[in-house]
Amino acid sequence: MARTAHHERLPALGAEEVVDYTGTELALTGAQADTVIDTIGGSCTEQSLEALRPGGTLVTLPGPPDQATLQRAEAAGKHLLFMLVEPDRTGLLALAELVDRHQLTPAVAATFPLTDAGQAHRLAEAGGKFGKVVLERA
Repeated sequence: MARTAHHERLPALGAEEVVDYTGTELALTGAQADTVIDTIGGSCTEQSLEALRPGGTLVTLPGPPDQATLQRAEAAGKHLLFMLVEPDRTGLLALAELVDRHQLTPAVAATFPLTDAGQAHRLAEAGGKFGKVVLERA
């Protein structure tokens, strides 16, 4: 699920089918996804669960699912996971090495000097950007 403006970039990242979440309810698309990563939460978690095929996996990032949603997933033969990512030095160094070897290309929406952190925050808060807003040390 992504805004239509970002659809052309997603096949290169491995997406086979993309739905515009701003205008389409995922559950109504008839999609039978193997995996959904929910970065929005709330009703998106419910829609994502409906769009999974039996045996599929939903990973939700905004917060852990409630017990009722976990039970619905289990009854339907679907896997529901919550993931919380915490920075760790070893993992970040491994990612940096992949970037240096051009095996991983991060999506960067905009870059700001640290002195413009307020402007960077406003841009990130506005949403709708493809990629991360990055702050650089001077």
